[in-house]
Amino acid sequence: DFESAVRAFIYASRVQRFKIARHIFGSQEAEWAFHKDFWGKEKWQYVLSTLGFEHIQCISYRQLTRRESHIPVRGGIAIRIARVFPFLASALGFDTLHNVVATARKGTQTVDEQKCIDDILSLSLIGDEKEILDIWKRETEIH
Repeated sequence: DFESAVRAFIYASRVQRFKIARHIFGSQEAEWAFHKDFWGKEKWQYVLSTLGFEHIQCISYRQLTRRESHIPVRGGIAIRIARVFPFLASALGFDTLHNVVATARKGTQTVDEQKCIDDILSLSLIGDEKEILDIWKRETEIH
């Protein structure tokens, strides 16, 4: 969840900022870990509805990741405490990462998916960047 991560980044310590930034941008060690774009509730809702999806639901959540091999409080209890009192997560040995899950159902309305994709990609252009748009369009062509 890009928006929640950015809000957390603003008030985070230096150590937390490094972790949040890696979560936002990916770690690049594998193709799935290479983040090319931001995603959050608003973007998921816009993109999915533009592509003809209906019944869109987006749920933001905080993922607690274990930072230390030894958690000072017993594991299950520590997780429950950190979820109820997020400000204690770090002291309990956890890092908090913001995520969003989107679910939707493809609607019955016919849409020109390639045109929708082109329109969505065009929103990220700055000035006259036709060459960049052409590259993005080739990468997302529907075959």
